[in-house]
Amino acid sequence: MSDATLVTMRALSLAELFLQDCNPLFIAKTEFKEPKLDYFVGFAANNGSLQVCAIDVLANTRRVSQRFSLILSHRRFHRIKGSNIPFLLFIVDVKMNEIFFFWMDDLPSEPASRLKGDLRFEISLTLADDAGKRKLVSRFTAQTRGSQSGAGFGLTRSTYGATGGIMPDKRIYVERRPQGDYAIRKPNAERASDVRPTQKEAIERAREIDPGARPHVERVRNTSVGHPDKWRKV
Repeated sequence: MSDATLVTMRALSLAELFLQDCNPLFIAKTEFKEPKLDYFVGFAANNGSLQVCAIDVLANTRRVSQRFSLILSHRRFHRIKGSNIPFLLFIVDVKMNEIFFFWMDDLPSEPASRLKGDLRFEISLTLADDAGKRKLVSRFTAQTRGSQSGAGFGLTRSTYGATGGIMPDKRIYVERRPQGDYAIRKPNAERASDVRPTQKEAIERAREIDPGARPHVERVRNTSVGHPDKWRKV
């Protein structure tokens, strides 16, 4: 077993022990690759509804400070921002046995810089000590169903139907591939539903695949209202 694998396993174990200490309803391990996820965790909100959060764990063998540079691909950034459930990032210092966390919902809309197709964000981490855990549990259990305030997170009005069931994500994405053609993808899908040579054809195909969805198209050039890392509805 490689050193990198051992470090990752150590980070996951520390993260899972910390989550168990937060008294969740469940912790489910997952192997999502795009976007990368390690756990789904569920908590009972103050109003009795179920709050679900996705968690990504990053192992770090260097000393972690509370100011952190996070590198994301364009695709990962947009999939996180377009998610119906919140993402929580754990940065684990495996040498010091310390965990830091950051709510990806709080990620700025603009990166600090762009690095050959990736985006760099400067973020402020919170140490998962006793005070940090209280903050985390408070946000986990915040009552947000039916709220427009955005103070908490979870299964909000936009993701609930009239009967309280979870509504499907009705978006579909058209994004340009390095080959110059256009892929049509459903939310959180690893593989494209189809590929078309032009953006116009891809948009038409997206509407055929899901007539009830409004396509979100990746911008391919700079304009007065957006840049190539932005999406527009058509």
